[in-house]
Amino acid sequence: MKSNKCMLLASIVSIVLAGCNDTTISNSENESDFSNYESEDESNMSDSFSSFEESSSFEESITSSNESISSEESSINESSSYSDEYVYDYEVHEDFPFEQQGFKQPTVEEKSPLDEYTPITFDATTYQTSISKLHDGVDLYATTYKLNNGSQVSPYCVVVDLTKANIVAGSYNNVTDTSFRNLSTPISQALAWQNDNEGKEFIAVTNADFFGSTCVNAFVKDGVILKSSHNSDTSDVPVSKPMLFGVSSSGARIAPISTLNSYSDNLKSSLSKKGIIFYNEDGSENGTFAYIADSALNTSTIGVITIMNQKKTIPSASKAFLFKKIQQERCEEKEVRGCIVKEITGTPSVTITNDEYGYITVGSKVAKALKVGDYFAAIDNCVFSTGGQWNYYDTIIGCRHSLVENGNIANSVAKETQNGAASRVPRSAVGITSDGKVVIVSVEDLHYGGKASNCTGLTLTQLADFMRYFGCYDAANFDGGGSTQLITNQNGTYTVQTRSSDTGSYDVYQTRKVLNSIIVTTK
Repeated sequence: MKSNKCMLLASIVSIVLAGCNDTTISNSENESDFSNYESEDESNMSDSFSSFEESSSFEESITSSNESISSEESSINESSSYSDEYVYDYEVHEDFPFEQQGFKQPTVEEKSPLDEYTPITFDATTYQTSISKLHDGVDLYATTYKLNNGSQVSPYCVVVDLTKANIVAGSYNNVTDTSFRNLSTPISQALAWQNDNEGKEFIAVTNADFFGSTCVNAFVKDGVILKSSHNSDTSDVPVSKPMLFGVSSSGARIAPISTLNSYSDNLKSSLSKKGIIFYNEDGSENGTFAYIADSALNTSTIGVITIMNQKKTIPSASKAFLFKKIQQERCEEKEVRGCIVKEITGTPSVTITNDEYGYITVGSKVAKALKVGDYFAAIDNCVFSTGGQWNYYDTIIGCRHSLVENGNIANSVAKETQNGAASRVPRSAVGITSDGKVVIVSVEDLHYGGKASNCTGLTLTQLADFMRYFGCYDAANFDGGGSTQLITNQNGTYTVQTRSSDTGSYDVYQTRKVLNSIIVTTK
């Protein structure tokens, strides 16, 4: 048996040799390396010992060496705890094709110029328009024309160039909490937004979604999902899929809530705030889920943990996995891309000590079975939709009936029966031209509210016909009737362009209260 002094010297020699090799001792090698050093040739150790014993401060050296050894062992133990977690056998493909699916900043599809169009419900020779500039990039078109029956209508159109102006959603007091369900006038919603955005001002505001105790369709304001889905009451749905209008940093879109072909599946689809996509080996999508990021995990969620040095408890009966981050330099803000490299077993909690890694948990009630080798992308604080067409949109407002699709009047228009589709009433609508401009349309009809005898409103078919003639590539119907109203702001002068049939008033404050609005603003 070796003496204590020999064992001490062997340890010192081991440390010296390790320093001379100038390499980091990996966790997997710690034990074997030290056992090799302990089995060094006795004569070599004796030589070392003899040389060491000649030192004049032998006892001081022993004390110093003991402290050094203790410190080294502590360092090694910490390294063992740190390294073990990040040792795995799976080969990660750093160039995995995430871009093939997954999160992508929305792009406005290039649309071909529209063909010349002959209206079917009015005589184009009677069409007249005058244009006034409200602001750089925002024009007001005052149009008049006669329907086939000789009745004259006068729609107003606000045309917005999104490279020069913005469009946002309005709500009660500009809130993004549950009090958004309170009603308020469009002008008050516009002014509330303006007061909260110093240095900016609203240019125009009009009513938007249909409503009751809340809005009928999904609603996203300032990136916050205030209502995630449509009302699913099948007795009050359009023949077309319920449509949404949205604005992102790249432009505007009019489309259903999801890309699902099934009408019922689309109607039941929801927007989610956080999304996670799992991939097959070839980069194709293998499933999409909502998830919880760095917060209270539970058995009904998939969790993604990325915060360094924060201890997170794993929910009972849930599974935890280590993942390696991939391609972070290509990611959008708050997106995490990873490959699952190891299942973590036998631990009630985890802590990230290496920023190149993270943990993912799957609750016991979540169907998705994760495994080593799975690739995924997750993004926090972003709207996520089935099919991805509403990903990254900060403003999404509910419309209702589809009017124009891909440059053609929607086949469903003539079949619609809900919301007085066949009646001439006040109408509000939104469209997008082939070059990406947004068109907000408002048609007054005081006859609807008993404030005038002559009817100046439009049926849904007549509205769709006008939108297409005006140059809309896509268009959808907003709430109409007494809700229809349009107010503009030109150099600080507020003007009612379209009066609500409830009051027939040009007073911007004497009008119907609505649940949400579409506001055109300065950049």
